[in-house]
Amino acid sequence: VRRAPEPGPVAGAPDGPLPAPVLPVLVAVHLGYLAVGVVYLAERHLAPLPLAAALGALAAVTGLQVRHSLPRPPGVRPAGYGWTWALQCVLAVAVLFGPGGPHPQLLAFAAASALVLLPPAAGWPVLGAAVVAAGAVGGVAAVDVVTIALVCYGLALLTTMVHLVREARRALAELAVARERRRIARDVHDLLGSGLAAVAVTAELAVRHPAAGHLARAAALAERTLGELRAVPADGAVLDLAAELAATEALLTAAGITLERVGAPQDVPPGDRPLLAAVLRESTTNVLRHSTATRCVLTLGPHGLRFANDNARPQHGTSGNGTPNLTTRAAARQAAFSSGPDGHGGWTVELSLPASELATTTTSRTI
Repeated sequence: VRRAPEPGPVAGAPDGPLPAPVLPVLVAVHLGYLAVGVVYLAERHLAPLPLAAALGALAAVTGLQVRHSLPRPPGVRPAGYGWTWALQCVLAVAVLFGPGGPHPQLLAFAAASALVLLPPAAGWPVLGAAVVAAGAVGGVAAVDVVTIALVCYGLALLTTMVHLVREARRALAELAVARERRRIARDVHDLLGSGLAAVAVTAELAVRHPAAGHLARAAALAERTLGELRAVPADGAVLDLAAELAATEALLTAAGITLERVGAPQDVPPGDRPLLAAVLRESTTNVLRHSTATRCVLTLGPHGLRFANDNARPQHGTSGNGTPNLTTRAAARQAAFSSGPDGHGGWTVELSLPASELATTTTSRTI
């Protein structure tokens, strides 16, 4: 058994992108608009009290806009957003018609919050109303309302999209973990189950025939199984068909079962040999555990594998996870796997490789 290549990074690793990098951009844009608003008010040369009121309204509306635009899952609204948005609208309108004259920036923030917080059927009409209100004060103000509102709305959409990307990556990571767990469970079953069955059969033979060398063979099988289990966490043990065939012949011979073989491992496409080795191992295990077989016939070739035995018990091949695991392995290679009684008291396991593999193998041999 040799280790498979180390796996690369998981495509769904939940390490980015995160909404956090969006926050500085979001805050910086709003601080920029806040600075522009302060300059705008300073140029109006307002009296101290109206200036303080206008600056307070500007800071409050800008802060509320940042709160409304913070990253959050789609469909989730900030607590009390109805009241905060209403306060934003009141302050924006008050400043728009206040002593300082037209100040469309705050009205644009209120319209942007409507697009972020309200359903589209309500948000876009609110933006239209804000444009009309600003246009009633000054044409330039209406253009500013549309521009600022769309910029702020775009930033809010960006945070939502980044959140969706993060959630998608997290879901992919969880899917990869679940897939890896299934693979490890499958490999542990296939390797440990068949390995322990082989050790048990050999140990039983050692008890019956102490001088036949079965005890040393059982120890070797246990060591092999342990090595294969150590390879599972890396990315699974890659079985060698030739070695598996030799182990099968030794086990069946030790159990007093005759094995007739047609074909050799080199007749099988190299990429499919590990799959055939897994099928051969599971078939051998089932013969030893669920039959009183005296004869087995194994056929290997570019078509795949066929393993048949006589004297199968009724439950042969119908319990455990062996057959589902092999069916999954075969499907991954686009191969067909079947296991069942042959109608004459025996059992047949067959793996048929896809036609593309047959054509490739035939062509390479012709060349």
